[in-house]
Amino acid sequence: MPEPNAHETIEAPDGENRLVLLYVSMDVPGWPPDSAADFHSLRWEVKSSSDWQTKIELGYPELERVLGDQALVSRLHSFDPDLGRAIVQFRTTGPKDSFAGEWCLYTWRDWDLLNNREHRFIEISDDIFAHPQDAFAAKCEADAKAHHKRIAEQGGGAKAE
Repeated sequence: MPEPNAHETIEAPDGENRLVLLYVSMDVPGWPPDSAADFHSLRWEVKSSSDWQTKIELGYPELERVLGDQALVSRLHSFDPDLGRAIVQFRTTGPKDSFAGEWCLYTWRDWDLLNNREHRFIEISDDIFAHPQDAFAAKCEADAKAHHKRIAEQGGGAKAE
């Protein structure tokens, strides 16, 4: 099996942690060499003196235990090493149809890397190349601001933002 290559990397602001999405090159008949790649793993790395050490690595077997067959990480959005979580786009694939085609569903999820589980479902990706809109989080934030404003208006002492 070829060595995995970094497809995407997010380095945390502390410079001591990074999240790496690794893919492996694969040969597809009729395609130019190294033009196709497949998911290998999602790796959390921690800086150790002059190099990076693996803290957690989640590959097909680890993700399939949680999400079922044909689950993989397709993109990264953000990474919070203090919480041990990342916003990642998953691709899940269904069974092949009678024409040997398969369907794919792309979803954004807040993933707990430490426990290899979904912390929060964010959304189904309408556009697989767009960043998550996270309308739910935006609504929660707006609701919280409105709540604080109501309390401040009623003289409850909470600060309106």
